[in-house]
Amino acid sequence: MERSAWGGGARVAVVGGGVAGSALAAALLHLGRKRGSAPEVTVFSAVSGNVGRPVLLTPECRSRLAAMHCDLPGAQRTLELSGVLVVCGGTRTFLAAEPHSLFVLDAAPDGLSGEALMIASLRRGAEALGGRFFEARVNEVERVNVTPPGGLCGPGALVVRAHGRAECFDAVALATGAEEGLAGRFFKGYSGAPTMPAAEARIRHNTRCRLGDSFARLILNPLRGVDALVLLPCLRSSYALAYGPAAEPADLCQALMMASRDGHLSESFELAEVRLTRVPYGVGKRLVAPGQLTVGSAAMGHPLQWSLAAGLAGSSRAAMALFESDGNVHALRRRWLQGTREQQEDSEDGTRASHWLRHCGARGGEAFSRAVRHTPTSATLAAGVLGLSRPTPLALAQMARWIALGEASQSWLRTAPR
Repeated sequence: MERSAWGGGARVAVVGGGVAGSALAAALLHLGRKRGSAPEVTVFSAVSGNVGRPVLLTPECRSRLAAMHCDLPGAQRTLELSGVLVVCGGTRTFLAAEPHSLFVLDAAPDGLSGEALMIASLRRGAEALGGRFFEARVNEVERVNVTPPGGLCGPGALVVRAHGRAECFDAVALATGAEEGLAGRFFKGYSGAPTMPAAEARIRHNTRCRLGDSFARLILNPLRGVDALVLLPCLRSSYALAYGPAAEPADLCQALMMASRDGHLSESFELAEVRLTRVPYGVGKRLVAPGQLTVGSAAMGHPLQWSLAAGLAGSSRAAMALFESDGNVHALRRRWLQGTREQQEDSEDGTRASHWLRHCGARGGEAFSRAVRHTPTSATLAAGVLGLSRPTPLALAQMARWIALGEASQSWLRTAPR
């Protein structure tokens, strides 16, 4: 591969200091070090208001983190999952994970959450290579067509404004996540990933018992307007997420009480934190501009994408696209969109699968089991749903669609006048 002229002395800003932003900074610095043209990377990291989410690690996640020289926390902070139990109506379908493949990283409530542990590890690696982290929320990114006073940067430079401070950069990447963004303030016409309302909570147990021994739960259609309730066990607590067109904290609390009644949660639990959030629900329409691109769940994603694999892959490809485009917007758009084509297709398929599962009635679990059988063996290395290698989003979307249409036909026949 030819050495890129871009990189040495180039200034890059990453808006968002979450997992995607920190991973992009680390990937840029490691790639620049290999090519001998390391850029100056500044990460604008605002204080997040999330409840401290756990992180689901797959073999692909661990290999990508190792390539970024990210030191993974020890076994005392991880819990191995045997699979995912899909609950729909009165049916239960268990999707087994490969042995030693699916781990939950988390140390809350006594320590840091999995997300905080991962960000801290990536940040240490980036800072060791010269990355700079600035704790401030970005207000706006604008393009200037004249050289500012003092000659800080040339024509066409990008100015990042944060907390009354303005700084010039050659490239800016947006990695703020699905729940927040810079709509209308990143570049003209920017349109990130569609999102869906959600509510999340950290659950504390009064006893030493953990949720579901060693497997996660996906409870489909627990309430009207709520597509699914996710229950993820951690070492010392549990994490809950409810999403759907009308999902609110009150709906999450009601869904948790129903889950406790049905034996999916211990009776002695309490909610430590509850908040509104949003989950990605598809692919953004405009993600690239001259010197600017969007990564992570701000760009694409779907509610059934539980692991970090897609986000880490997107950060690595974004770093490669910035280096290989040499500042050319057409090359940047082509390399970024081509490099993430499979991820975009998975996001669209996962979004369609979530839509059709809403109409599957009590047969939602059947859609998963049939999708596993119809996933080709050659596709097992692709990113599947729920952190598993199988089924793939495409297979699940196809099976869920057929079952939903069948349920609609049966419903029409039952209600048709005789």
